Amino acid sequence: MRACAALLAVGCVVLTAGCKNQRSTFYDVSEISVFFEVVTTPEKTVAKATFSVRGGDVFLFLGGRDEILVNEVPLVRQEGESYDYYTAEIPAEEGYTFVFKRRDASYEANVFAPEPLELTAPAPDARLSRAAGFNASWTGSQNDKVTVEVNGEGIVPFSRLELDTGVCVVGPGAVEAADPAAGELPAVLAVTRSNWSEALPPEMAGQVVARMRAEVPVVSVP
Repeated sequence: MRACAALLAVGCVVLTAGCKNQRSTFYDVSEISVFFEVVTTPEKTVAKATFSVRGGDVFLFLGGRDEILVNEVPLVRQEGESYDYYTAEIPAEEGYTFVFKRRDASYEANVFAPEPLELTAPAPDARLSRAAGFNASWTGSQNDKVTVEVNGEGIVPFSRLELDTGVCVVGPGAVEAADPAAGELPAVLAVTRSNWSEALPPEMAGQVVARMRAEVPVVSVP
């Protein structure tokens, strides 16, 4: 029985396809890819970190003495449906430092928070016509893009990159109901401003991003 378990373990390491998670200590830092993210909404700021095998689709959990912190706050492991990740609610700051600690070294990745934004239109619970379209506007602007989203039960997910000019025109028919005959549907309109950083150690691969997200409840009508 013990030999069978050992063979299964070895098979999972060598034939990583089909294995949900691998132990991070099996890999050198040069073999690991990371995705570090901080999302700030009016209610809270949440940090999230995921680890995977570089160039593959196998995710990692932190074993041994490996740990991840953001601004000195440890992130806690969460078991997701498809992969495990690390997260924690943290204080909002102007910048964030992720520290990936290993037995023999620590690796830092830094990112600055983008300019805060606030939705100025539509108003909460506004009725937004799918057929006629509508406008969204927000405070501030940057020489970059924002993501404009409309989501809700019964609505085909809508997501589009727009220049960060403070206004977006969502044209007629751009937002659709899953059932064309549907009437009023509760939804959420959100605008997200992101700041991507390249401040990763040379030994590591991956991405680091900080986001500001504003959202408002609306009613999607035909």
